[in-house]
This record gives sequence, C-alpha cells and structure tokens, in this order.
Amino acid sequence: MQIDSLSLRLLRQVLLAYSALLVLCLPSSAESDVPGFEHQASIAATATELSGRVELSRIAGGTIHNSELVLWSADKIVRIAGPRTWQPLEPFVFQINIPSSHPLPGRYHLLLAIEYRDDDKNWHSYPFSIEYDFETAQEAPRRAPRVKFKGSKLRWQMAGIAPENLSLTLALAPLWEAAATLNPGDRSFELVQRRDRAALPGGIYPQLARLDWRDHGFHHSRVIPWSIRTDQRGHWLKDVGVAPRHGWWRSSFWLQILSVALAGLALVLTLIAFRRHRTAPGHGEESPVVRYTGWLLAAGISLWVADHTRLDLWLLPTWATGGDTASHILYANVFRDWVAQGKVSGWMPEVFMGFPAFRYYFPMPFVLGVYLSKLFGLPVAFKFIAMLPAVLLPFATYVMGALLAWPVAARILGAAGAAGFVLTTGTSIWGGNLMAQLAGEF
Repeated sequence: MQIDSLSLRLLRQVLLAYSALLVLCLPSSAESDVPGFEHQASIAATATELSGRVELSRIAGGTIHNSELVLWSADKIVRIAGPRTWQPLEPFVFQINIPSSHPLPGRYHLLLAIEYRDDDKNWHSYPFSIEYDFETAQEAPRRAPRVKFKGSKLRWQMAGIAPENLSLTLALAPLWEAAATLNPGDRSFELVQRRDRAALPGGIYPQLARLDWRDHGFHHSRVIPWSIRTDQRGHWLKDVGVAPRHGWWRSSFWLQILSVALAGLALVLTLIAFRRHRTAPGHGEESPVVRYTGWLLAAGISLWVADHTRLDLWLLPTWATGGDTASHILYANVFRDWVAQGKVSGWMPEVFMGFPAFRYYFPMPFVLGVYLSKLFGLPVAFKFIAMLPAVLLPFATYVMGALLAWPVAARILGAAGAAGFVLTTGTSIWGGNLMAQLAGEF
C-alpha cells in the first residue's frame, strides 16, 4: 500500500504525540504529600534486655499529627509517644531500654512503626526494621524458611526447620491488631480493627512481619513485607483475589515500555521515509488513516481516564458521597420534582435558612440527570452527570482542536494535557479533575 509523504509525516507525528501522552500521564509511584522518613539506630542487646538510641527524621511531606512509635521486640510490644505535631525536616530522637529475651546467639530484628494522622485526620503508618546481633551472628543458610501472604492465608516453606523452632510475628499498624505470634500450624490469621480508627476505602497499608527460627544453636531472623488492603467500605479484604486490581495498562512500567516502543516506531518510520526520499515537506489534507487514528486515540484517552474511577461502581444503585456531594443529593431529588413543573430553580429553605437554588452550580447537569434517571434511576444518573465532564474532557479537547483545524498531532497533545490535568491530585476543590468531581465540585 502506498502512503504519500504527508500522510507518513503526520502519522509519525501522531505516534510521537501519543508517546508524549503516555509519559505525561504516567501514574506517580508516590504522592508528593506522602511523608517520608529516614532512621538511624544504635542497638545493643543482652540476654534479657535491648537498649540503644534511634533517630527518626522527616524528609518530605506535610505536617503530621498524633504520632506514636510502636516497637515489636523478641517478646514485647512497647508504645512510645512521638511529637504531637511533626513538621518536615524535624528529627525525633528516643531511647530504647526494654526487656527482651535473647536465649541464643545470632541475628535478630526489631520491628517498628510510626503511626500518625494527616491533616484530614486519616491514620497512616511507616513500618521499618532494625537489624542487630546478639553475641556471635551466623549468616542464614541459602535455603532458609519463608512465609508467603495471600490475604488472610499463610503458606509456609519450612526448609527443613522443625515447626517448634519457627515463629512469625506480625507488626500491625496503625488500624489493626492480631495474635502476637503465629506458628507453622497456623495457615490463616484474623485481624481485629481498632474501634477508634477507621480505614480508608480502597486503601493499601504496608506492614512488616518477622520470621524467627533456631538452627544448630543459632537464632536467625528475616523481615517479610506484606500489606493490608481494604474494600470500598474500608473493610479488610481477607481474599486478595477480590481486591481492586488495576489492569496492566495502568502500570507505570508497561506504559513506559509502550511509550518507548511507539517513539521507536515513529523513528523507524522516519528513517524509512528518508531512505525512500518521501519526506519532502508539503501541505494538504490529512489522510483518512491519520484522522481516524486521531479520533480513536482521543476516545482511548478518555476511556483510560475513566478506568481510574472504578467503572463497575457507576452502575450500582447507591448514592455517591463526599465533600459537597451530600448536599447535591438533596438538590437532585428536589430538582426532579421541579422539572416536572417546568422549573429550573427555586427557593431552598434547607440552605442558609433559605437560599435560591443553583446560585453557584449550573442547573444543566441536574436537568440531564432527571432525564437519565428515567433509564437508570436517580443514584446512577447522578454519578454519570458528576463524573462524565471530567472523563470526557480529553475527548472534548480533541474536538475543540478539530473545530480550530489543528493538526492531528496537536489535538492529541491537547488531549494528553487534559488527561494529565484530570488525573492530577494536587487539588480537590477547584473543579475539573477527578478528585474535585468526587468532592462534588462539578
């Protein structure tokens, strides 16, 4: 099939623009406002005691509150009050002097976690461990025991160690409690959530576990990272299989691979074009292949944005809540009656002892919601009118570019910029992005 030089050049531009989209919209591996910590420790152990000095430093993030340090030694759990208000770059130094039995020489681990609240009063934790030796340590054999977590299930790999010489300690923070020590006979475990602390919906809480075993007169220890996941109601997901999993297309790694591959393909097409002397500059109509490809990519960008919102929850007959959304539910119900009377506004006695409705919010989304409610019911229709503006913004940006006669590549870059804005987490009150839509600022 013959492709003219202009079509080839524009197709190459589209590929490069889409590569830029993938780089711009990569999900961040860590939010900028998540606190970061560093720690330094000097630990000394005797047969019955553990002592030393630990210095914790905040290196990033905003102010945190009500911090508390939890320690899991060999046979004891200790809590130490931290700074009530902890600013970035502020160190916290504490002394350790706790009873802790060390019956055998070898390597041990002290598990610790900083529990704290953010500005929104949500609980978080930073788990870490400190390795230390008692008397003479011996390196663990290459074939050492392991434990794998799958929700509430445990899979033990004994590596020839007798069950009575093996134990697992769960270091849980900041919301759950469990049995202090588990043995190979325990194939599952139960967590009890603290009544005074609520978990975030759809949250992931990193945890640590310590595996201790005795072998040939020495003690060995290793730290195992695992995590607690919550469902959309903030309840612990015992079965990891029902945890909300993101598709591979949401992974930073695969997006980077795809971005590099598309950029490489664009470069190869350019080299081929130069080799065949088909890149002479020219002007004219873009080929149908380029135009249709642009529209498909724009639709794909909006679908990719929608995939971040748990589409399976849109059709559930439940009301969305959060931020100003709760007051909008009242508006939606009242407005349904008003539309039947030919009204688009009215007096709301429930607001500020009487207030004209829609003084600050445009009534059109509620008009659309009334008509959609005839098909899906009002709760589902309300979710659609609240979320579609943000989800469709990249596609709408592409349409705007088409109306302004922009090249396809420029339209794709515009849609990419809109997608980056919609997915930003830097603000949740000014409207436009997904977080603002969820807070009712639509």
